[in-house]
Amino acid sequence: MFIHPRCTGTIQSLERTAWQDNNPDLAMISKKEGVEHFSDGVRYITEYLFPVTAGSKTVVRGFGF
Repeated sequence: MFIHPRCTGTIQSLERTAWQDNNPDLAMISKKEGVEHFSDGVRYITEYLFPVTAGSKTVVRGFGF
């Protein structure tokens, strides 16, 4: 995946977004800094285009989808 250099908001969001560490079974992004909007969008399209289907571990997402 390539991000164009002019997409400064997306680049900043991808650099500063972090996962929550309190529960390894949940795939939840920390919303403390308020910079996760662009990285959420990148994550949604990436998961849609390239779904991970191998493995037996179930991932629970924060919004139930």
